[in-house]
Amino acid sequence: MADARALGVIQHARRMIARHVGAPTKYERIDHHTHRIVCLETEVIFHTARSSLDIFERWKEAYESH
Repeated sequence: MADARALGVIQHARRMIARHVGAPTKYERIDHHTHRIVCLETEVIFHTARSSLDIFERWKEAYESH
């Protein structure tokens, strides 16, 4: 993913997560290719994502498995 596109995808995914649970998200770029989003003590770490929906679904799956 190109950097600008990746950041747009990540930003949209964060908004989707925040709206879903009504809580803010925290984003961290661990290194050039690794990203982390945390919300309500649930985190998703990813290297690539096909779309913001892909990131949201990964986070949601982790959230619901708690």
